[in-house]
Amino acid sequence: MSNAVSVLQQPSDWLPLNLPGAKGVSIKVYKADPVLNRVIVRARFEANSQMPRHLHHCYAVAVTLSGSWDYDDGHFEAGEIAYEDIGNDHVAYSEAGSDMIITFDSPSGQFIDNFLEDGTIFHLGMRFFQAVEGISLGAYEQLDLASLIDILPAARPAIRAA
Repeated sequence: MSNAVSVLQQPSDWLPLNLPGAKGVSIKVYKADPVLNRVIVRARFEANSQMPRHLHHCYAVAVTLSGSWDYDDGHFEAGEIAYEDIGNDHVAYSEAGSDMIITFDSPSGQFIDNFLEDGTIFHLGMRFFQAVEGISLGAYEQLDLASLIDILPAARPAIRAA
């Protein structure tokens, strides 16, 4: 096999996304590439789950493997793809439950700003994704997740890099 191809093995454990505003969402990070600013993650939404409202500083392609999910701009069933542009601001949720593969590509190196009801804004970025790439549930439970996110003083615009 050439160096141009990598086989990414599925991480063994689902990691519960124990971050503020996330409810019933677990992830497996296949790859967090800081050179390309690309992250490949599998996400599982339990029934009646959701993420906080968030703003993308990256492109996102979400392939729905099973179940269904929604956000402000649409409803997605198994086999359907959400293609999200930089600046997409929404709340992702699932009433029925869903499993998806998401690829994030960020020309600027920034990924997702999350907005909580109390006004707190936190950035989920490469540092978080690299820390949880391929790790076991036991190792994940030892992480200080608060140290892997950035609390922001104010909202910032999503800007496409030139």
